[in-house]
Amino acid sequence: MAVARLSKLEDSFKQSAAADAAGVQESRISEARSVLRYAPELAEAVMAGTVPLSDAYAEAKQRKEAKASREEQAKRDERDLLIRVPPETYLGTVTR
Repeated sequence: MAVARLSKLEDSFKQSAAADAAGVQESRISEARSVLRYAPELAEAVMAGTVPLSDAYAEAKQRKEAKASREEQAKRDERDLLIRVPPETYLGTVTR
């Protein structure tokens, strides 16, 4: 988790280099970054050893998927609204 935080701050510090430096698999850095992004309140618990990274990552993954689902639904809703609303409503008076 600490390495993921460092690699997040330092753009030039690539994920693979971070993993090599910490002696862990690159996938663990990726999981930790997901936790930092989607479940940041769990990061301290992971660092303290009270929550396993795998559990925090599972929660972060669920949140990421839920966010993507909400965003996709919002896009569909917007598209459906544009289809149902007559063009003159949002384009002004249509002349023929």
